[in-house]
Amino acid sequence: MTISSEIGLALIVVVIALTVIVMLCIRWIMLLRSAIKSQGSALQSFHVKAGNIAEQMAPFSSVFPWNPEGFKFLGKPIDGIQFEEDRIILVEFKTGKSQLSKDQRKIRDHVKNQAVYFEEIRLG
Repeated sequence: MTISSEIGLALIVVVIALTVIVMLCIRWIMLLRSAIKSQGSALQSFHVKAGNIAEQMAPFSSVFPWNPEGFKFLGKPIDGIQFEEDRIILVEFKTGKSQLSKDQRKIRDHVKNQAVYFEEIRLG
């Protein structure tokens, strides 16, 4: 074997080795991206569950300005209704940076526009 053929063979081996290394790195990056996405989803799920628990406990916290005995939990589309002697309050708890949903904004606007009514429906 001549020196040039040995160099050519060495270059081929180096190119093949580098190709394998690059392919392994790409695969590793793909696995890391998948793991990060999975962790993000798990974290989001955790925040939703923590928010739901906070909503259930909020009427018993020091930040709740009314008597918790007057609070009736609904869950959706708003968290609940607070019954006071002189008024009824629709209540929505928020944690962190969460904002009102489209439906919750509609409810808020109906209250502001005095488009909330009491209806008695008799059965039988």
